[in-house]
Amino acid sequence: MKTSITAVEKAGWSTPLVIRGNLEQGIARAAQWGYDGIELHLTDSDAVDKKAVISALRANNISLTSIGTGPSYSQQGIFLTSPVPETRREAISGLGLIRAPWSS
Repeated sequence: MKTSITAVEKAGWSTPLVIRGNLEQGIARAAQWGYDGIELHLTDSDAVDKKAVISALRANNISLTSIGTGPSYSQQGIFLTSPVPETRREAISGLGLIRAPWSS
């Protein structure tokens, strides 16, 4: 069995995400704690230094298991199942921000 943990740069303390703060340091912490993977929760993947994150993943021998979009909902009210067409369109357009080079 492989295990994974969640991480976010910034969120309220009631948010159910475990590691908070700098993503690269969070990746190292997850590996030190014995996790095999990490789920990064992002508002805008373009605002993240992807090369630094990829380097941290490789250096710590840990996998990026998924990219969570909870912050987009909690901070901006953007979600794919919104009954408001404009909100759905914004959520769909935001999906274009989540693309390779995460896996490179």
